[in-house]
Amino acid sequence: MADDYRLTTPEAIDIAYRVSGIGTRFLALAIDGLIWLGLETVILIGSITLYLQGAAAQSVSVILGLSLSFVLFWGYFIFFETVWAGQTPGKRRLRIRVIKTSGYPIGFIEAVIRNLVRIIDFLPLFYGVGVLVMFISPQVRRLGDYAAGTIVIKERSSVSIADLDVVTRPAEFRSVPKLGEIDPDELAWNPQALSAQDRQIIQAFLDRAPSLALAARQRLGEGIAASTAQRIGAREPLDPVRFLERVMYLHSNNH
Repeated sequence: MADDYRLTTPEAIDIAYRVSGIGTRFLALAIDGLIWLGLETVILIGSITLYLQGAAAQSVSVILGLSLSFVLFWGYFIFFETVWAGQTPGKRRLRIRVIKTSGYPIGFIEAVIRNLVRIIDFLPLFYGVGVLVMFISPQVRRLGDYAAGTIVIKERSSVSIADLDVVTRPAEFRSVPKLGEIDPDELAWNPQALSAQDRQIIQAFLDRAPSLALAARQRLGEGIAASTAQRIGAREPLDPVRFLERVMYLHSNNH
């Protein structure tokens, strides 16, 4: 079983991530492989169809087919892991994500590095090197992860608005004022990465937080804050209510 990956922030706060196991990663890879194969089939059919149009189109069909196949081979994982902040369709389906070992979302450079090294992980056949390295690594990292400084984690369960409909009772609660000053750490956040549904869930939680039982407020707040932090590129906060208020404040002032 994969160990937890623990990260200590400069504020001396320990953050624990559940590392994805080899089995889950290979299932995600299998899903991505099927999608990739489907796209490659479309390219092949299109190239053959163009090739059969006559001699003038034959050279074009070969060049176009090879070019698209090359782009698909190298670009599939790089594109999705960049656009979806460390996820591909397969990873998203199995709720795992690539992040930096610092806890921040990966970017284009990390996606390129870890996927270029994939060719070495694949040797000598079907990820022989990669599997060996992952077995040895305490955090189940392959060579591409070491080269890019990344790790694959399991996402926490998401929270929906329905989850906020818990038994409530008056509880001592003081909301932190939405101060206008920007903390230096907040300059790296990207609140615009939140979807409309994300913001709706956050606002619903903040509206109901004063009347939630302390345990329910803490449980729901930590879940929403952890998911939000991953999306906007922030560290997991010590105070989820204050963090979520800051996120909504920054989003409204940068929109």
